[in-house]
Amino acid sequence: MQQTGAPPPPAPPPGPAGRLAASLRASARPAPVPPAIAAGLRTATATVAPLLAGHALGIPEAMLAGLGGFMVSRADNGGAYRSRAAAMAAQALAIACAAVAGALLRPWPAAAVPAVLLWTTAASLARAYGPAAGATGVTATVMFVVAISTPSAGAAAALEHGGWVLVGAAWAMLLSLALWPVRPYRPGMLAVAACYRALADYAEALALPPEAAQAMRGGAAFLPARQAVEAARSTLAAIRRARSGESVRGERLLVLLETADRVLINLVALGDVLEGAATEGERRAAEAALGALAEELRGCAARVESEGEGPAPAEEQAPAAGAGLAGPLLDRVSFYARAASRIAEGFRDGRPVPEAPVAALRLPEEERDPLLPLRENLTLESALLRHALRAGISTAAAVAATQALGLERGYWVTLTVLIVLQPYTGATVQRTLERALGTVLGGGIAAGIAAWVHDPAWVLALVFVMAAASVALFPINAVLYTVFLTPTFVLLAEANTGDWGLAGVRVLDTLLGGALALAGAALLWPTPERDRLPAEVAAVLRADAEYLRAVAERLAGGGEDAVGRMVAARRRLGVAILNADAWLEQLLAAPGGRADELEPWMTLLAYGRRLAGSVAALAILGGQGALGRGEVAGFGAAAEGVLADLADALEAGRPPTPLPPPPPPSADPLLRAQLDRVSAQVAVLHDAAGRLLPA
Repeated sequence: MQQTGAPPPPAPPPGPAGRLAASLRASARPAPVPPAIAAGLRTATATVAPLLAGHALGIPEAMLAGLGGFMVSRADNGGAYRSRAAAMAAQALAIACAAVAGALLRPWPAAAVPAVLLWTTAASLARAYGPAAGATGVTATVMFVVAISTPSAGAAAALEHGGWVLVGAAWAMLLSLALWPVRPYRPGMLAVAACYRALADYAEALALPPEAAQAMRGGAAFLPARQAVEAARSTLAAIRRARSGESVRGERLLVLLETADRVLINLVALGDVLEGAATEGERRAAEAALGALAEELRGCAARVESEGEGPAPAEEQAPAAGAGLAGPLLDRVSFYARAASRIAEGFRDGRPVPEAPVAALRLPEEERDPLLPLRENLTLESALLRHALRAGISTAAAVAATQALGLERGYWVTLTVLIVLQPYTGATVQRTLERALGTVLGGGIAAGIAAWVHDPAWVLALVFVMAAASVALFPINAVLYTVFLTPTFVLLAEANTGDWGLAGVRVLDTLLGGALALAGAALLWPTPERDRLPAEVAAVLRADAEYLRAVAERLAGGGEDAVGRMVAARRRLGVAILNADAWLEQLLAAPGGRADELEPWMTLLAYGRRLAGSVAALAILGGQGALGRGEVAGFGAAAEGVLADLADALEAGRPPTPLPPPPPPSADPLLRAQLDRVSAQVAVLHDAAGRLLPA
């Protein structure tokens, strides 16, 4: 008999039926975000307008323009006009080249299998240049697979196909950038701006008389500030889940949010100092400084809300005279407020978030070779290369199978493999279920429409409705997205062929493609189904620590061997970040996850990257002889210990060890500023791990 108070025995792991039921429940669970109605209507307009023009003028190739409009419209992830235009133009050029290349290969069916193998593998490796490049590679592969299955008559016809794709892409860019701009990050900007206004209220509350200030700190001012920060975390995580890749604007908002959290932490500490040990003179000095701080925070809120057009950030000020123990805290929180205002300035032109004051400088070995990201991943230790090979082999097998079986619309099989195959087995199972369920339901809708609607004008009207609904519902649930996407493309195909039985073909092809994707995930470098994100993020933190150690060794007087170790450590860090980013994309794509559980992972990975940039800046300063090199060694050892502890905590599922006291400040102001930046980034990583692993 079990003794009283003994812990219950652990529950047995779920069997296949239990895992399937859990996957189905996850697929059906909606995300807590509103539908993207404006984006859906705009994408539908970009898709259907070329089709209407083609129908009126009797140009069947206009379907390619509609497909190009759909793809390029979906590439608009928000942000500054320059970055959006660059992303959409890159997408347009990629899919146009894919359309031409696929059409040129159409007369030689025997070349289709090796061509798809090479194209898909190369396009998947584009992920080495970031999520946006990876998304462009996938979209270009979709167009290549469609084009290689579309009838064409020689080089002139292939070029014509590419031209029609560019026509649709140009229309989508005009619509997105000039006629109908959609601002997907606007809710995030408003949420982050609300954080800074709440922080300004809190700063003003601290300047009140002690009795009133104590009440305000107890809830009337502190709680709204904390709630604003947490609400912004959920908002940014929900927005990020709906985007195919992180944008500069999204990263900027995340950095502003973490800076706001730093301000709040220091304001709490400042309140304790003012309440417990401040003299009357210290309080008067602090009141003046807090008033200026509140004004700076409100200016930052205006700058965020107006996308960089608010008042100019305040200039550097001398420490608050007479502020006593509160002086260092006031200096620190003012530094964060000024930094936030300058970061918010970048919304106007979309420039990257600055890593350090010397970000424009580069060591000779830091010059970027365009092929360096690829070389860093040409190893089977890279999850990126393994998935690229898996995707290439699986899609080539799908082409071979459809040719051998003589399947009608066989490219739907290949596209299903391409879309549902994920870097990890569990994610592939999830996506296969979502795709199959959505396609079966969507195929039923398409079959019902086909039975009742035969007028091409009405078909195009329904295509508009279905395309708008699919994009609008994409942030909420992947199954709903597929339910409406399936009739969109079935109706497009039927409008040109008059074959109203394609809905059933689409369902069968999707089921076959899902089976091939599952086989590829199980047989080609299978990855365990358990969630490996903690281990991958821990690897990033350890690689950061190794890079910091290598830089400190180089600054301590190491020779060419030390330079080689530093460069090798940086490359290993790049591979670790890409691997962890792939796992994060898996987590973000999973339906039903809580936004507040996603934000700490986003922060850990974003600040793991930023820490790498700040450590590189240390190397630059040391290479120019601009700092006392011996001071970096002690600081680096302490930071390395914190990062190692965070990595161990993530893997073991335990709370991180409390941060050690900060080292004494450097006498060199440039070194002090850079070490403070690294220290602040390590503190952000520690806080994010603490939110995941509370005590």
